[in-house]
Amino acid sequence: MIRALLPPLAVVLRDAPPELRSLIARADRLDDAARGRSAAVTRAWSATPATPLPVAPALRDAECSDAADALWISADPGHARADLAALRLVRSGDLGLTHEEADVLVRELKPLFGDAGFELSAPTPDHWFLRGLVSDQRPEAPDPEDILGDDLEAHLPAGRDAPKWRRLLNETQIVLHNHPVNAARAARGEVTANTLWFWGGGRRPSLARTWRSVLAQDRVVCALAHAAGAALVSRETLARADEPVLVECWRPEAWTWLCETGHALLPRRIAGGDDALELECWSGERFRYRRVHRFRFWRAAK
Repeated sequence: MIRALLPPLAVVLRDAPPELRSLIARADRLDDAARGRSAAVTRAWSATPATPLPVAPALRDAECSDAADALWISADPGHARADLAALRLVRSGDLGLTHEEADVLVRELKPLFGDAGFELSAPTPDHWFLRGLVSDQRPEAPDPEDILGDDLEAHLPAGRDAPKWRRLLNETQIVLHNHPVNAARAARGEVTANTLWFWGGGRRPSLARTWRSVLAQDRVVCALAHAAGAALVSRETLARADEPVLVECWRPEAWTWLCETGHALLPRRIAGGDDALELECWSGERFRYRRVHRFRFWRAAK
């Protein structure tokens, strides 16, 4: 079985080549699922897909190989922008901070989180982590990729510990807004790191060994593949990869590859019988294509 993770269906129907759109038209339509990255990776690796996976420990292990059994929370620096209606998260974890800038900001913020029972660290400039020292509290907050452009007010940390995390978020934003590092970046016309986003918190999860091979660029997909013991393969070796195979095509470069050449490879990988190619869109629509479906000539591509 092969599962391909695709951009939103509107993008697929607009940009996909006729062959891929015909494949979707001839496939069985499955029940729609929850949209976004968090829901897709939880469906892929969890036996209880109603509960989001704590991905921060897998991300930490991918960066540093030191997650062990500690509590980890992703605390990626981001950029929030205010408009007339709301404060919106428009960038997260891809601000282009230098190591020196990240180190200075982390040193400034460490006492704030230390007082709250956490250690803040930045193994890479764009991806930071909190490790629980004397606190096991974790925020209930969504994957930042799932809320980019949305009103942050609708996605602030929820649950029993929400007041603590909202206070930490507010105090963090005050420190970052007034920091000389961000003043210098603004003067150079660069994106400022004016917020952190706390997400993916938990201890190392037990992952279902659903996939033997994974082709991906997305850092969460790659980290979970590594944690689950799946082989990360390249496009050149995909044709020989052991099944079942997960193929992530969310990123623009990967989506371009799928549209140009990859769409011909995937259906050739499926055999007869119960073997299938599953297509999951970021927007939640799902399809299952079997080899016998190629005879559904009456189903035209949209």
